[in-house]
Amino acid sequence: MELIEVPGIAVNTECEEKYAVLDYARKIFQLAGRSKLALAACLHRVREKEYWRGGHDSFDQYTYEEFGYKPSTVSALIQVYQTMIQKLQIDPETIKDVSWAKLSMIVPVVDEGNFEKLIEVARDSTQAQLKKFLKDMRGEHVSESSSESGSKFSFTTNADQAEVIKAAIEKAENSLEGREVPPGTLYEMIFADYLISENEDISAESLQLKLSALERIYGVKITWEYL
Repeated sequence: MELIEVPGIAVNTECEEKYAVLDYARKIFQLAGRSKLALAACLHRVREKEYWRGGHDSFDQYTYEEFGYKPSTVSALIQVYQTMIQKLQIDPETIKDVSWAKLSMIVPVVDEGNFEKLIEVARDSTQAQLKKFLKDMRGEHVSESSSESGSKFSFTTNADQAEVIKAAIEKAENSLEGREVPPGTLYEMIFADYLISENEDISAESLQLKLSALERIYGVKITWEYL
């Protein structure tokens, strides 16, 4: 069984590991100048093995009650650990002086061929400078060309981002249950869903965009009004 290394604690079984990891995570968090990489390693294992069970209803509840972290913060912590340490096997010593915010910024584009350059740029740049560098690097300025027949958008993604986009397209296609629609209409449906998702105060404009997409997909006319 692969067990996480917890300094100073002998761990031989998964049961022992559970309590060792939970205890070690608390100790790291309480330390001044605590290592977020070490904490991220613990949180990754807690989530992976579901060690939060027994004291909390969910992993998100565990991380919020124990550390005050929102799900987005925890996700960023774990993503940096998974990408930098697990996937690329970067020596933690080489990135310990780079802020966590900057590491989170380079994670989407870092790989074996560019990690040394990106870490150097992150170390020597402000967050604003790094943001601009990354946009220039990946051509993140979405280009748009228009004609009488419509608009064409193009942008560049890395391999991981492409997988997420493909999964979203496949899910949208499956929801149509075999109904054929133009690619543009399919993308419109995905983006319109985002505009009204997890939004307590949905604007009339966002709702109208979603309804317009549904009208084009199903060939119907939808009328609505605020109550």
